[in-house]
Amino acid sequence: MKKVNGGKTWERTNVTNLLRNGQSGNYYARVKVNGKEKWRTLKTKVFSAAKLKLGDVERDERSKGMVAAAESLPQGGKTTVELFINIYLVRTKNDPALRPATRVRRETAVKAILAFGCVVVPRQYCTLHMSKTPNEQTNSFDHH
Repeated sequence: MKKVNGGKTWERTNVTNLLRNGQSGNYYARVKVNGKEKWRTLKTKVFSAAKLKLGDVERDERSKGMVAAAESLPQGGKTTVELFINIYLVRTKNDPALRPATRVRRETAVKAILAFGCVVVPRQYCTLHMSKTPNEQTNSFDHH
């Protein structure tokens, strides 16, 4: 914690991701989104009100992060199955609660679904690649 003039600038509370500025008395939400820490003011000095606002701010920031991640994916202005698959894979990659083995299993499952044709995705929209060896990069829809 930072200290200014011998006093604490940021005071912890007994609520996760809720901090209080010692100088102003305002409460702040600290939310991690896509690996980055975001700080948002809750615009209140009342602890009970800050606790209520915290959930809303966390949900809003995380949804903004998912929208930003989705918009950064190539989509050509269309909502496609590829877009939803890529959003799912981005969420899987960025979820700190998941173990590495779970991430690998989910990616493998998506590739298997695409490879066996359970989901019909036009070839031009598929960006996932399956490979048997590192040198064999093939489109998952190439069955030649």
